[in-house]
Amino acid sequence: MIGGQGKLWAFGDSFTFGSEMEDCVDEFAYSNNTWQALLAKDRDLEYRCIARGGVSNDWIARNVLKYAGQFNSNDLIIIQWTYFSRIEFPILNFRDNGLSVTNEKGYHWIDFEDHEYFQTTPNLVDNLSVFDQIWSKPKIDNLKKSGALEFNESFYKKIYTDEYGAMNLLKNLRVVQGEIQFKNYRFSFVSNEILKFNDRKGVFKNVIDCANSNNSIWFGTTNEHLGFNEWCTKEKFPRGQYNHPLEQAHQKAFKYVKEMKYV
Repeated sequence: MIGGQGKLWAFGDSFTFGSEMEDCVDEFAYSNNTWQALLAKDRDLEYRCIARGGVSNDWIARNVLKYAGQFNSNDLIIIQWTYFSRIEFPILNFRDNGLSVTNEKGYHWIDFEDHEYFQTTPNLVDNLSVFDQIWSKPKIDNLKKSGALEFNESFYKKIYTDEYGAMNLLKNLRVVQGEIQFKNYRFSFVSNEILKFNDRKGVFKNVIDCANSNNSIWFGTTNEHLGFNEWCTKEKFPRGQYNHPLEQAHQKAFKYVKEMKYV
């Protein structure tokens, strides 16, 4: 067991943040009832959640490297990779309404996604909640003014492929793994969807093989190798309005990870 003086660092997207869980009331306060948070309590570790809804694997990797200088040998680092169709790009003249700061050179990192939510949100402003009216509407206006929406549509229509996304994840995974292993920190990788390509060919197989089995958490039966989200779907756990697994899923995931002695 890891000593009580250490920390559990959880990096990821909204599934790590705990969006739509009862104690996650807005985009600024993460849940303390996710499976990672429950694991931290069980191991008597201070919980540090570095996650945001809708972020890409680029964002996750960038933040692991950003906080790496604060890790120590008593810590446990859990990186839950997100959908590899999400890609991060720097966009000039965009402001993100408080969630992060525009770079001094005038650009801001934005996570793009070939997803119905990203594409249709500008048309749904009138139906947003009060909170979203305050936060999302100005962000959408900024996306339009900066040209980000137009770029997003063009990128996914003319450039992006699943192989591109898988290769991008592979590069992020390699960089993060190298940094953490070089300093001999204890870590585990978790997947949301890496193994949705069951044929495991080409780049997809490389992504899977790159995740050393000694440092990976898989869900499901032996050799089934499901990501957290895939497993939640298989087990039919309740989800919120925006498809996030809720308390039951995280409680079961915590018990599963503990029983399997992954960490």
